[in-house]
Amino acid sequence: MRLTDNECERITRAMLNAARATQLVQQAGVEQAAWKKQDRTPVTIADLASQAILLGEIAAIRPAERVHAEEEAESVIETERAEPVRDVVEQVLGAGVSLGELRERIRYRGAAGSGASWFVDPIDGTKGYVKGLFYAVAVGRVSDGAVTEACMAVPTGERRMEAITGRLFVAQRGRGVRRYVIADGREEEFHLDPAPSVTEGGRLAIIASRAHDTVELPPGVDETRWRAELLSMDSQAKYAALASGAAELYPRKPSRSFGAFLNWDHAAGVLLVEEAGGKVTDLLGEPLDWTRGDRLERNTGIFAARSPELHAAFQPLFAAHR
Repeated sequence: MRLTDNECERITRAMLNAARATQLVQQAGVEQAAWKKQDRTPVTIADLASQAILLGEIAAIRPAERVHAEEEAESVIETERAEPVRDVVEQVLGAGVSLGELRERIRYRGAAGSGASWFVDPIDGTKGYVKGLFYAVAVGRVSDGAVTEACMAVPTGERRMEAITGRLFVAQRGRGVRRYVIADGREEEFHLDPAPSVTEGGRLAIIASRAHDTVELPPGVDETRWRAELLSMDSQAKYAALASGAAELYPRKPSRSFGAFLNWDHAAGVLLVEEAGGKVTDLLGEPLDWTRGDRLERNTGIFAARSPELHAAFQPLFAAHR
């Protein structure tokens, strides 16, 4: 069952609050607000405040549904770490939150068995966030094996992509994409120019993951036949760039060290691209399988394109070159 209009509005408000929480921490200085988790990956006050805000709202509107989220409450088990997180949450929500409630919000995982799951990434691209580069706050909801609702905020970023910086994107399957300004919460028109044709000589902006890999252009996709341009970006904001027409392709090879991709790194972005008229599969052209828990275990990489025509033209080339 899809979310009601009221539930979508509540999640949209929660996303705006979570995005503002990340901005507050960034303005205060992220270096003093970050530490290492047990797996040596970074976590910040902003990650935990964002997750507390989002999971608190999900628990209120859909308590019977399963939640998959990145951060664990153990990160704030010590009071000196928990209190700064609580301060940010209280400032954004305008209400008091006990340390116990804060930890319960962060560790909330809902219930299994409803046929619906939420995939929550409170800050996707924490390394980029700490450096002042692109990052995203993302929530995707899967029902009966398909992503049906998605929200993605890109609170700050780089001037080269002003169309996505400071924006929240909300998508519902079959209902298109809405865009909001994070600073004041107002909705603005989301207009997308037609995707370019696959005729040789056209522009071809290809997104690469700054943190994990580079893109090697396969034979048939080069600067002599296309105006090819490689764009290196952090986080799930890559999907927002694709959906907004700032790029045409996002190929992602499987990671030998990382294993199968995490669902919360892709679910929201995939629906955003699809509802903007694009197509997303794995690198081999297979549909993405969201039913295996936290990870896309049955898929090989990712291939996202701004239009089905671009996908049909270039997915086989990148698959052969993987």
